[in-house]
Amino acid sequence: MKSRAKSGSVKQWLGVSALSFSALALLPMSVALAAETVSSQAQKQFNFSLAAKPLPQALSDFSRVTGQSVVYTDEAPYGLTAPAVNGQMSAEQALQRLLSGSGLSFRRTDSHTLALEPKPTEGALNLGATTITSMRDESMSYQPPETSSVMRSSASLQEIPQTVNVIPAQVIRDQAPRNLDDALANVSGITQGNTLGSTQDSVMTRGFGDNRNGSIMRDGMPIVQGRGMNATVDRVEVLKGPASLLYGIQDPGGVVNMVSKKPELTQYNARTWRGSTYGTGKKSNRGSIHRTGP
Repeated sequence: MKSRAKSGSVKQWLGVSALSFSALALLPMSVALAAETVSSQAQKQFNFSLAAKPLPQALSDFSRVTGQSVVYTDEAPYGLTAPAVNGQMSAEQALQRLLSGSGLSFRRTDSHTLALEPKPTEGALNLGATTITSMRDESMSYQPPETSSVMRSSASLQEIPQTVNVIPAQVIRDQAPRNLDDALANVSGITQGNTLGSTQDSVMTRGFGDNRNGSIMRDGMPIVQGRGMNATVDRVEVLKGPASLLYGIQDPGGVVNMVSKKPELTQYNARTWRGSTYGTGKKSNRGSIHRTGP
């Protein structure tokens, strides 16, 4: 009984070994078959009768004749013209003629796909991907930004057919205005309105405006609090003239928009404290905390 069991196990081991060797023997055969398929596709002849036309259309006709796909990036062949190709030749020979003078070459990715790629420039050195990191410092200029959010568009200030005054961030940092009235002292045509005992912002633009008329905004929305000028304001924009097309019912004098600071990717902390005395001993003080970062 023991000899029979041992004989059976030997037969099983021999069977498994034979299957393993058979699988290993098939691997080179599959690789050889794949290479033979690619080679046969490269040697196969086709009859071409393609007129000169834009390169994308020529590539589409090439795929229709050969049954092979040509892949490329969106911007690669546009604006280029392919020459006429006529006669019997292989797919790769025809594609070489279509790409002549285009600055493009191709490579075969599989038996049915060809990929276009730019030809390397002579003497040029192909480098790998490069990652560039930088840090943006706060602007120290009094020059206003090229665009203004008060117009709700990306048009530059020079293209806007109305007067737009901007009090940039550096002016606000240097002057440290206590409220919106102090900041708007930099803009002509604006006077202080009735602030109800210095409890809320009120301005008159070009002679129009009163208390809570909706012309003072924060990031394009009318403010609801009394005083809107604080440490979170980055700059102040003033659009002079009618603005009802953008903001609904408004006085024709214009609107004032306070733009908030944007959060930064780097950590930043600042504390400010100011105090003053005036006249017969009246005192004023104010503090602010500015913090941003991840």
